[in-house]
Amino acid sequence: MRSGLHPGSIILILLLILAISGLIFVKSIVSNTFKEAQTGVEAGIQDRFDPFSSKYSLSHHMGAIETWITFTNERYKYKITHPRFWNRLESRNYPGAEDLYEAALSSNVKLSLTVQKIFVEPKETAKIKTLEGTFTIFADSLETKAAFIKKNNLYYIIRIQQNNYFGSDQEFLGTFYNILKRFEFLD
Repeated sequence: MRSGLHPGSIILILLLILAISGLIFVKSIVSNTFKEAQTGVEAGIQDRFDPFSSKYSLSHHMGAIETWITFTNERYKYKITHPRFWNRLESRNYPGAEDLYEAALSSNVKLSLTVQKIFVEPKETAKIKTLEGTFTIFADSLETKAAFIKKNNLYYIIRIQQNNYFGSDQEFLGTFYNILKRFEFLD
């Protein structure tokens, strides 16, 4: 009787060790990739609640956020900030509105802020927190983003409409969030 292992047995053991180490290696890579992705998602969610974050990509047509202009309405006590190249439109009457502010970049983008006493609040909607409170988002399509916030029995409704201006929906949404986050009440 010979004692010891056959050469085939040694190869089998080496293959088994190699397979187990490969499995451990792949599992660690997948685990790290998931943790990195999860960290990115958590940071993105937290970024939504940071009113001064400008992490969302913005079109080069928007300019740096520091260059945006601010319109102040003393009567209804608010400030709204938007890209400087968006021109303020002439005042006009809007049915049911106490006040209307509009700015646009030709027919490409239009921003409006409407102050109303009466507004039918949607039931199931997303929300975004800012320093001024919580905006309720009630329109989120490729052409229109809209949200409202209520203060002193008035609804402040911010809406952006676009005509194939933004490079992606994320860019459109980022611009919208940055406008909401910079909206301020004067009191």
